[in-house]
Amino acid sequence: MFVAKLKKHNNIRDDARSLFLEWLRLDIGRALFSRGWDLDVCLAMKMSWTDWPKFAYIHKLCLINWPVDAIPPGQIDEKYDIKKKSNGVSQQFQTNSNAKRREDPESGDPACIRIVSWDAEDLDLDPEDVNYGDIPLVSDSEEYSVFCVKDCKTYQEAKKT
Repeated sequence: MFVAKLKKHNNIRDDARSLFLEWLRLDIGRALFSRGWDLDVCLAMKMSWTDWPKFAYIHKLCLINWPVDAIPPGQIDEKYDIKKKSNGVSQQFQTNSNAKRREDPESGDPACIRIVSWDAEDLDLDPEDVNYGDIPLVSDSEEYSVFCVKDCKTYQEAKKT
């Protein structure tokens, strides 16, 4: 059902990037499908990395195992390009992550960046709960929350009203 499809490019680097992003797109579909979303909607789900914080907050998702030395989506205000060397994930990391995902598409290996649904406890939290803002939207490979709900502009704006 959730199978990565590789778009062929003229070079290995672009193939690796494309497959890496396809795995993440499928993670979004898996997470939402597990919470009862329509399969067709899940398979068609797409988003812009610039909008990751808003998207993750609205859909209650978390990007896990983000490399410690890479700038996560949402950390900068400019147009975010996950493929850009200066703020994205290295080609070597993408290649390693792709290889592990081929072996086990739902791998929990820290070398695999994944998108997962918030855990049950976080899903049950009331937005007015003092701990709600601490729910991670991006956590790194050392399990440190690098971008939380309270850092999300959409959440901040909702709190003002």
